[in-house]
Amino acid sequence: VTCLLAITDRYERGANDPLTQTHYHFLNTHDSIACERVFAPDRDAEALLRLKQIPLFSIESARPAKEFDCIAFLCMEPLQFPLIPVLLELAGIPVLSTERNDTHPLVVICGPACRNPEPILDFVDCVLVGDSEEPLAHILEILRSSKATHNTQKLATIAGAIPSARMSRGF
Repeated sequence: VTCLLAITDRYERGANDPLTQTHYHFLNTHDSIACERVFAPDRDAEALLRLKQIPLFSIESARPAKEFDCIAFLCMEPLQFPLIPVLLELAGIPVLSTERNDTHPLVVICGPACRNPEPILDFVDCVLVGDSEEPLAHILEILRSSKATHNTQKLATIAGAIPSARMSRGF
């Protein structure tokens, strides 16, 4: 199963953050998980992506974000919440969770900013409150074992299996 760890910070700050490194390395220790990263682009890079109509892509393989099974936003502070719809839009993924279907990646948010997920519930499918490395790996294992099922069934399984998971309003 593939996961794009979307850091809601610029590369210069996000790449050296211990939480980013922990999540990235922890997920890649699992044989069944391939985790890559993307960072919030600077304004000039965002403008260039829009101008040239280049979809948001991972830094490891330049794979388009919308081709991953899951996009896991790692959010350090609530002030970064507005970047989530921007990154989804740059990826070519519907911004509102109610507008996505089974062809889109599951959108998860985790990190210290998720203590109060209310402001972002319309944009994500699932919120992980508290420590998130292991619950995120568990979500990815659920996605791997249920590839043929609909996203609503995957979310129901996640909700039943992971106590720290909160589902979006669209679920």
